[in-house]
Amino acid sequence: MPWLALLAATHGMVLYRRKEKGLPLTLALSMAGFILVVYSTFLTRSGILGETSVHAFTDLGLSGQLLLFLISFVIAAVAMFLYGRRQLKENEAQSSFLSLEFWMMLGICLFCLSAFQVLLPTSIPVFNVLLEMLGIEKSLAPPADQVTFYSKFQIWFGVAFCLASGLGQIFYWKRIASKKMLENELGLPIIISLVLTSLFVFLAKTQDISYIFLIGSAIYLIAVSLQIMVPLVKNIQRTSLGGILAHVGMAVMLLGFVYSAGHQKIISKNMAINAPESNLPVHTVRDNLLLSQNVPKQNQGFELIYKGAHYKDRETGKLIPVQTTLPTWNDHEKIIQNEFSSNLGIHKGDTITIDPENIYYNIRVRETGRSGFTLSPRMQNNPQMGYIASPDIQSFFTKDIYTHVTNFPDPEKVRWNPAEKRKIRVGESFELQGLHLTLNEINLNEDPLGIPESEQDFPLEASVTIRDQYGVYTAKPIYHIDDKRSVRLFPDEIKAIGTKVFLSKVDPENQQYELMVMTSQRDWITIESIEMPFISLVWIGALLMTIGIGVSFFFRLVETRESQMEEDFLWEASWNGQSSSRIQVKPETSFNT
Repeated sequence: MPWLALLAATHGMVLYRRKEKGLPLTLALSMAGFILVVYSTFLTRSGILGETSVHAFTDLGLSGQLLLFLISFVIAAVAMFLYGRRQLKENEAQSSFLSLEFWMMLGICLFCLSAFQVLLPTSIPVFNVLLEMLGIEKSLAPPADQVTFYSKFQIWFGVAFCLASGLGQIFYWKRIASKKMLENELGLPIIISLVLTSLFVFLAKTQDISYIFLIGSAIYLIAVSLQIMVPLVKNIQRTSLGGILAHVGMAVMLLGFVYSAGHQKIISKNMAINAPESNLPVHTVRDNLLLSQNVPKQNQGFELIYKGAHYKDRETGKLIPVQTTLPTWNDHEKIIQNEFSSNLGIHKGDTITIDPENIYYNIRVRETGRSGFTLSPRMQNNPQMGYIASPDIQSFFTKDIYTHVTNFPDPEKVRWNPAEKRKIRVGESFELQGLHLTLNEINLNEDPLGIPESEQDFPLEASVTIRDQYGVYTAKPIYHIDDKRSVRLFPDEIKAIGTKVFLSKVDPENQQYELMVMTSQRDWITIESIEMPFISLVWIGALLMTIGIGVSFFFRLVETRESQMEEDFLWEASWNGQSSSRIQVKPETSFNT
């Protein structure tokens, strides 16, 4: 909302500089921009939108202060405006349909209407609170699907912006005195926009009528801007390029919105999910994809492999598998319990510092005919707001892929099957529920990580290789005998395959050992992955707008300095002229002695 009001104010400043009209409205919009910033802060920080917006905070106890702050600025702004209104002077000449003032005022009105359309539904929770204070039992409901609700109005505002901007630029740069001149200026841009719009709609198979109009109007604005800009570049009128470039950037951004949002593709779609012990809603089953760790999943031309949960090391910024760490008394510190990669410079026994609330889920993705890449979407456990998903993005020239985690197993709800025991010797193997287990060796581990011990303790560590059709894993359970001959069992859990292995008995005389194995479901996550084509157009448009605004600011500053220098020069020349006129030159006089 604030930026729409400030854009309207910016155009009002341009109008007043050119035609000396609209100064009161421009000042009012400038004040409204700041007041809307304060109002937006009130909405998000007071907790009033806590149940309707993911961007809002819960009540932080600042509601009264923020409300007082807002009301104070509203009163101050209104008072200042009313006090200074009589001193504001402007050109009162009537504006015709073929005038610059008409089309710029139309554009300003469109900005205001667009901001009001966003403001009104967003303020519904505020209206509910006011009605409750007045004793009126009526609860207004905000839009259920907010994206669709706002988009169906803002798309048409975008169409109107482009059409008004194109006409406004023509009236700004050309002297349009008749409808015939206007038709001549509009002819070529309209033909170009119709041809290119037809081509783009055909290639992209766009069917939504609102998208078609937005594409056509954006191309029309680009065509008009380029038609005006080319002669200016030839004449090296650099001061005029900033505004035109900014309007081109806006049109390119709108094209990016159409193709990225209007033609986005859910690449995790149409895959049935059977997450354990959960009754998933229909949209979750339709739009989400279940990935089991290390199990390749083929979906819509992509192969996805979930590689497990990871922590991020604060010092190196590297991702460390959760499976390879041991907890400490400090939640922010973990101990590496085994070697997993020599490239990271982190070794067994090292202590790493992490943010325990942040878990990264590595997913390897390979598209047919392309090289693979790794995504690491994050899930943050926020004490006040619960779990918050942050997507990871893979950018290509023609598209971006956004992926975020939507569900993961709750450790407290994991159910283990009854333990199964097998007596085995070193080198022997056995099958269990699709797993092939081999006891490789039994060794004395003199320094077992994470297990307090004394010199008289006797920790035996087994090395068990577990194979399934997707990978090979190593479990190292410990059979610990302390100085009092008490036995403690320390299992090793392989979360990827949902397996926990115990070295439950040791028979040194017969060289026989007992392994106890418990199984559960493999580690899994569900993800939503969205392919957004040509979203790079949004960033290109934003860059063009930024450059255009920067160019305008720069050359406006240069013009101001040159104008000031010219005024100083004229003032100095005038002063010197007045001073010289006051000097009296005496004629030469001879004296007789």
